[in-house]
Amino acid sequence: DALYSIGQTAADGKQRSLDYRDSEADGTRHSYELRFTRREGGDVVIVRQDTTERTAAAEHIERLAYMDVLTGLPNRQRCIETATAMFSDAHEAGEAVAVMYLDLNSFKRVNDTFGHSVGDAVLRIVATLLERALEPTKLMIPHLSLARFGGDEFVVLLRSRDARSLAGRLAQTICTAFDKAIE
Repeated sequence: DALYSIGQTAADGKQRSLDYRDSEADGTRHSYELRFTRREGGDVVIVRQDTTERTAAAEHIERLAYMDVLTGLPNRQRCIETATAMFSDAHEAGEAVAVMYLDLNSFKRVNDTFGHSVGDAVLRIVATLLERALEPTKLMIPHLSLARFGGDEFVVLLRSRDARSLAGRLAQTICTAFDKAIE
């Protein structure tokens, strides 16, 4: 990509940029931007700028905008965007989308009786149990999504030709995951 950008910039004089990431042996990741500019003599000048902090800030903003901080699951906004894309893609592919809505009965009593910190812990446990229950299906069905829709509400989206029957089986798997009491 860099060689191509150099050649193109040399040929047409248009400024270009290229973003890339580099990982060090200790796992540290750095982000860089390369800018290619042709000077009057035809030489191409390449400027490398470290964008690690800017990239980290952008990723943090993305997480805040689309991820539920408590559970680490996609949030309502991401769920709606994912559902919109799934419905569109399913229509084009002749598939269907199953939407499973899960609401924790009497969850308000947990918060009222034990406090919000216990309620938050229960929501994290529920999210983990749902993820584990969906994990085997995710290996077979790539278009499967779990989100915390808000409060004590979770949504599972499933796109497949057999969405209805798969959703029925998945609902049973989820129910089985909650056979034991949360302690």
